[in-house]
Amino acid sequence: MLKRINLLARKNQKKSDLEKTLGLVKQKIEVILKFQNKRSENDFMELSEIPRNFVFRVPEELKSIVAHYPKDLKEYVRIHNDYVKTKILEERAK
Repeated sequence: MLKRINLLARKNQKKSDLEKTLGLVKQKIEVILKFQNKRSENDFMELSEIPRNFVFRVPEELKSIVAHYPKDLKEYVRIHNDYVKTKILEERAK
């Protein structure tokens, strides 16, 4: 039972980290799109107004954030699978 609780805590922490990273990436992409497609120095476009031939150059800082996401996602899946296996084994033991 202690192992399952530990795995659950690790799983929840990793899920929280993944959600934070995904939110950060989404926010940065929106800001970059608005900035790279601005009409003038002070007039930024809304995302719904961006034309089909929009410009999107991925900055290095965003590349570094996105590069670690698949590894973190695999780690989350591994922890989740371990948690489920442990829970199933506990249920069988009852």
